[in-house]
Amino acid sequence: AAVVLSVLFREANAARGFAASLRAMGSVRGPRPAPMSPGVEWECHPTLKPDWEPVHTADGKKYWWNTITDETTWEEPLMNQRVLVKTPQANPNVTPASKRWSPGTQSFLNWRADDPRRSPLNRQQQAERVSQAELDEFLRIAQTDHHQIPNVKAKFARFEANTREERAIRDRANARLRRIACAEQYRRLCEGIALCITCACFGQPPPPSEDPDHTFHADVKSDCKASNAITIEQLNKYQRAREAQSRSPNNAPSLSSAAVDSLHHDPR
Repeated sequence: AAVVLSVLFREANAARGFAASLRAMGSVRGPRPAPMSPGVEWECHPTLKPDWEPVHTADGKKYWWNTITDETTWEEPLMNQRVLVKTPQANPNVTPASKRWSPGTQSFLNWRADDPRRSPLNRQQQAERVSQAELDEFLRIAQTDHHQIPNVKAKFARFEANTREERAIRDRANARLRRIACAEQYRRLCEGIALCITCACFGQPPPPSEDPDHTFHADVKSDCKASNAITIEQLNKYQRAREAQSRSPNNAPSLSSAAVDSLHHDPR
């Protein structure tokens, strides 16, 4: 036993001497570096999600109500974890965590989300996948968006040109219709004048005013008496009209063919 104790005593003295030599070397080389950082300490505490409040029913059952979305649930909407990070002491020998981080690293910035099957609100907010055709159409519209205003101006100018052309065509058609109406009125007036002259020459009464083929204004009758304008064509038409009237119940006198032939040689 004495031998064992003496051996242990010598080993302890050697260890103390070695530690003293190390301290002496440290005093010569300078202060010892700071200890390695223990890293980030995580403290997880389940907490209630924001905007949720506990509510009790009339029979005492407890449920939770969302003050924003007006949603209710029987399960307590707890956050998975709430991380409290203790900032370590600065250590120049340790690489900053921001440079060691990678997209697959778990940190307090990408905490695990809730199960979407238990959260209807998250299920409603799920994004719909867009097909490649819809994406290409969106990009095409975005690229040509700055050309929309010139296109609208060109369409408006083309519409104005078409409108002016249509207006010109419509004006020409209306003018042609007015000329046709005036020519028809002039023709009917000439026929009425010819009838009045013929009746005055042969001492026959003028045709009835209710006849639509020979209706003309009253002030034209006086002018017809002094007018000598008459044509063979108008006389033939008048003869046919008077012969048709002779066969009607109102048997009016008509011009004979001999009278018409004599009028062909009338110097007037």
